[in-house]
Amino acid sequence: MGRTGQNLRDLRKAMGASIYDVEQATGIHFTLISAYERGVKRPSLDNARKLAKFFGVPVAHIILSPEEVEEVLPPHLESIATKLLSRPDLLRLLAILEKLPPKSAKLLADFLSEIIPEEKPAPRE
Repeated sequence: MGRTGQNLRDLRKAMGASIYDVEQATGIHFTLISAYERGVKRPSLDNARKLAKFFGVPVAHIILSPEEVEEVLPPHLESIATKLLSRPDLLRLLAILEKLPPKSAKLLADFLSEIIPEEKPAPRE
């Protein structure tokens, strides 16, 4: 399975959606979705857009590998993109966070900072 296929399967499983759910929402036949997931075919740009809209991710996440995304991003965004591409759960969380008003997002970030300890560098010897 190619990276595109793995991306699609990971996104679908993270949503708890079946291939038939994706077919119904996008109009892309389930056999074609299966072929994408198995790496037998790559989605056309039109189908990649439909899939990206359904999964709530950028089209690049559907058609590019993490390495290919890194080639087109500024260096300061590479690590963020790589993490998001490899973690569908983070993408889903980001989609939820996007809907929060700025004040609520700040309150949530402050709360998480309090309950999740930051890693401290090891003492130098």
